[in-house]
Order: sequence, then structure tokens, then C-alpha cells
Amino acid sequence: MNFEKDFTEEDYKHLERFGELGPQVLHRLAKNASRNALIVEQYLQKRTVYGSTIVFAADTLHAHTLAEEFQKKGVDADYVDYGRKDAQQIIERYQRDKKARCLGER
Repeated sequence: MNFEKDFTEEDYKHLERFGELGPQVLHRLAKNASRNALIVEQYLQKRTVYGSTIVFAADTLHAHTLAEEFQKKGVDADYVDYGRKDAQQIIERYQRDKKARCLGER
């Protein structure tokens, strides 16, 4: 997947200055349906190899979107972010049940 083809001059400047992808790039990645499908399919193909899995997302929207995509494929998944009042319960459930979870930043 070549997401650099959509890089703007501003995206390159942010990467050069901070050594990481900027928020606009992360937002585009998070909304990329084919990339999200690829993440889910990769997990499904290797679920027995991966076992209990935590997926780190680009941001909260991405974490929520990935959790939904996993659920559509029958995977018991959820997401955690700073804004969820039940985040601690989700983490504890993950530790207990070892189900897939998506974690988002911001």
C-alpha cells in the first residue's frame, strides 16, 4: 500500500521536523477502508498464531472503526481511549478473556 503518493508538502515537513507522521496523514490512514480491511484480514488469517491481540490505532476514530470492522467479521473486539468511562473495565476484560482490542490515541 503506497500512502506516500498522497503526501503533501506539509506532510513531508512534519515528518522531517518531528520524525513521525502528522495528524492529517494519520487521519487519512484511519479512514482508508482497504487498509482497515487488510488489518482485519491479516488478523483473521493468523489469529491462532497471534493469539490474544492488541491493535494500536492512529487515533480514537480509527480504533472505533477497527473495532467495528473486527466485530463485523465475528471477532469479539472493543476499543479503549481516554474518553471512555469504561476503559478500565475493557482493559480488565481483555486481561481476563484475552480478546482482540483496539487502542487509540488522542
